[in-house]
Amino acid sequence: MLRKLAVIIITVSGILLTLVAMIYITIRFYPSVLFDERAAYENYEIFTNETIMIDSVLEKSFKKINRSEIAGHKVEIKIFFCDSYWKYSLFSPLKRETFGVSIPVVNHVVISRTDFQRGIVISNRDQNNIRSIESVLTHEIAHRYIEAEFGFWKTRFMPKWKEEGF
Repeated sequence: MLRKLAVIIITVSGILLTLVAMIYITIRFYPSVLFDERAAYENYEIFTNETIMIDSVLEKSFKKINRSEIAGHKVEIKIFFCDSYWKYSLFSPLKRETFGVSIPVVNHVVISRTDFQRGIVISNRDQNNIRSIESVLTHEIAHRYIEAEFGFWKTRFMPKWKEEGF
């Protein structure tokens, strides 16, 4: 009897674990389900939980990238502005204290807790936890263009100072 119960518990646990893993993977590849608002600007798709207009801060960031030498390729990029640390942690579980993350292959950029009114991004750490939306967004988008320019594998082995230098 105990053996049957153990088998049932292990089976149910396996099914639940598989289901949770599938939901997590789906959210990682299709994060738009967690965001209420969508806007578009040139080759960028922007997702957030606030109604936003493409204001001067975002436009400056996009124009700065478009003027750079790495913008030779037009890369379709989806940008996700998080409104909470837990949501950001879903996309950056190993780097929860960062301001943003650029996700290779799927061309996603995820920005930590964003305050559009003040034009800032707030990271989940005690000190040095505020940066401008423009600087964080420009930096993370640059990663997508660097990968488009040099390729996935070459950027994996690029010196950190070169990859993080934009």
